[in-house]
Amino acid sequence: MATDRTQCKQRVWLRNYDNSIIYLTASLADSLATSGGAATSGGTSVLLYSSFSWGGLRGNTTFSWAGPGTNVTVEIEVELAGVSVIPDPEEYDWAIHDWPVMYDHKDRCDTTRLGSKKWDLSQLLGKLTLPLNSTAVFETDKLNIVGPQSIWGRSLRIYKGRKATCANLHGVGGETTYEARFRSPVGGSLWLRTWAWDVGMAEEEGAGEEGATKGLQTTIFTDLFHTSADDPSSGDHNWAIYITDILDDKEDRPSCNFLSRVYDPMGREECGADGCPMGDLTHAHGPIRVSHTRSRFSKKAYTSTKMVLPDVSGPRKLYLAVMGALHPDHLWACAKLRQIQPNSARAIFSSLGVEGENQAGPDLYFHPYRPHAGPDGLAGAAGGFHVHELPSLPPKHVGDFPCGATKGHYNPYDVDISTSPEAGLGAHNQYELGDLSGKHGQLLGLHDVAATVTDHNLPLFGARSVMDEAW
Repeated sequence: MATDRTQCKQRVWLRNYDNSIIYLTASLADSLATSGGAATSGGTSVLLYSSFSWGGLRGNTTFSWAGPGTNVTVEIEVELAGVSVIPDPEEYDWAIHDWPVMYDHKDRCDTTRLGSKKWDLSQLLGKLTLPLNSTAVFETDKLNIVGPQSIWGRSLRIYKGRKATCANLHGVGGETTYEARFRSPVGGSLWLRTWAWDVGMAEEEGAGEEGATKGLQTTIFTDLFHTSADDPSSGDHNWAIYITDILDDKEDRPSCNFLSRVYDPMGREECGADGCPMGDLTHAHGPIRVSHTRSRFSKKAYTSTKMVLPDVSGPRKLYLAVMGALHPDHLWACAKLRQIQPNSARAIFSSLGVEGENQAGPDLYFHPYRPHAGPDGLAGAAGGFHVHELPSLPPKHVGDFPCGATKGHYNPYDVDISTSPEAGLGAHNQYELGDLSGKHGQLLGLHDVAATVTDHNLPLFGARSVMDEAW
């Protein structure tokens, strides 16, 4: 892995020694995720960011805003990855799509997975001409970072023909993700994500919601379908968030009949002159569609600026309930709403004079992954760095070499390695999933490593997770 990279001032990308974009580092991503908006020279704050390395393209984008009454500034730096000769300039389209990217899929950038275009940036800002000679900067009043039409939580897609890259728009300051996972008679999941935003300036006295300089955004992404053959092919259903009694601590439930109170922090039990309970999602967003099977028709995204959730780790739990299509008062299906904790992996080395550990994380469904490599004692003799198919088992006898029984590199997408670009120069899907040195650079000549990177193709969740594999 190259060690002479320098962070660009007021940028969310990193430059390699050859001045090419390589990736958003975890240290900078963590800084954006845990701090307020990073101030820019124009007095605006970076509130949204994305990094991408997929489909032959890699780079970074930021969305900055100075608060109510100001325009949004979009800065993008992108390059063609894995090309040996600089091609003639070509125009690429770009757009913000309805649904977020799920980072554990090979075809993650297909429109069947991202939904329809919500904002066509090619029309609003103009097409991108690649390769770019410098950072492209746009200013517009047609995009909203916050509010009912917020672009946060959506996906950015850049494409030309069959070549496409994509990434989620993440909020500076950190995001919280909750999941309600259904099994029967409804299958699939509902993800509720929140983001506390702050433009980093003092809020004017008496400023209302329209003039606010800080607030809370919520997106709800649903992917629900029938799992029972007796159910109708598809239908619209009422839905709501319920809260349990403070003394109710049972985990396993044969039915949803124990739910009786719709969640509302103000104590409202039904709609009235002062509004409806916060958990009445039908009133807030309309009925929810449950599809016949999992497909693009089973997915939908919603936005809210009013949803506030309690601490779900306490004694009172939240449940997402779906009502019957023919009997709207009947609790047809329900699932507990759980906060998703970041996943992480750790591999410890102590063999042949090499010691140290590698870590990967944090990992969430909607985020790329951030491996940290830290082996010492390489003595300049190391080359590649990979995740293998099988775990490394403890040796049974003196002289056993467990690394020899881990089979080949982990390659669930069957990437043809003869087409992979030189190490560190391609997009992450152009290498085997387990080829860390291909994606991030070789270890040649290094005596020790202390590097943290962003990996767009190293899942710790799902069927292609690298958990329990050998590093």
